[in-house]
Amino acid sequence: MDIAAELALAKQAFEQLSALCDPAAITQWQANEFQRTTYVRLAETVIAAVDRLLVSESRHLYADGRIASIVPEHLLSYVRETLEPREADLWVALGHLDPEGQFLREIMQDVGRPMGLNGGIRRTFQHGIDQVVELIDRNPDIDFEGSLFPDAAYEFLDSKLIQFDPDSWLDRLSHLSPIRLGRPNLSFPSHLRFRLDEVYRAYAFGCWLSVLSLTRAVLEYALLDNASRLGFERESAPDRQGIRRTKRLVELVADYAVIIPSQREPMDRLRAMGNDYLHPKNTPDSKASLLDRGRQAQDAIALLCEVLEAVYLAGREGKTERSN
Repeated sequence: MDIAAELALAKQAFEQLSALCDPAAITQWQANEFQRTTYVRLAETVIAAVDRLLVSESRHLYADGRIASIVPEHLLSYVRETLEPREADLWVALGHLDPEGQFLREIMQDVGRPMGLNGGIRRTFQHGIDQVVELIDRNPDIDFEGSLFPDAAYEFLDSKLIQFDPDSWLDRLSHLSPIRLGRPNLSFPSHLRFRLDEVYRAYAFGCWLSVLSLTRAVLEYALLDNASRLGFERESAPDRQGIRRTKRLVELVADYAVIIPSQREPMDRLRAMGNDYLHPKNTPDSKASLLDRGRQAQDAIALLCEVLEAVYLAGREGKTERSN
């Protein structure tokens, strides 16, 4: 089934089950057998659709480098604001209403999602090099110099600087989601796409400081890129010498907070995290934050996706979210 059709059915299913009982109140619900089986079926429909969307996005991101995902505009906000936030409640509801089926559901949840194999991918590379060594040893009359370099490959695998760990790289990719755009004809400019590719690669390879710095840079680029379209000045008013300068990020955030107020906090957090790592202070808090940089890098990418979705869809959805 087409993913858009499946999400539409999931929306309908969630509305139907919510009419029976709010998932958060499931433990107080006195359901008969028919209601129980109906609720389980509807909840499984919703979870399957959301998980299929996430797995599909994750696979395309990993295999094709597809940073943007097209979720139909009329479903985009419902998926983001209702289905995904309530999925955890649905899992709790299913565990309460159908505990015997929960184990199988949990096993099947991540099927198809790219993830590491407890060192199995690295071992595959290791065995491949071992086979090359055996090939060279079995064929002393063949000159493999210039075509096969097992010693250099062993050094690459064991390098403390490179930290060759493809299983962890793949695991990190499973944490990432693309940016969801509601229109097939909407695409990112090449300069933004280049920067986003760098952000995602840096996260996959565990370059946390690069992620935190780049997410701030991408935010600033995106706000400048959309300023004229949304009626903002990219430059500040002339100073005493009559010179106009490009607005600072804090000024751009203030401008955008007028038309997309829900993104004020995410934009402020991205700016603050980037500043903390670009301009570190010699304080205990600054030093302690280094120990938490992996989680903060993951948070920064999630925040960036949320902001970019809102910024690039602003003014294109037929209405603009303005603060009161």
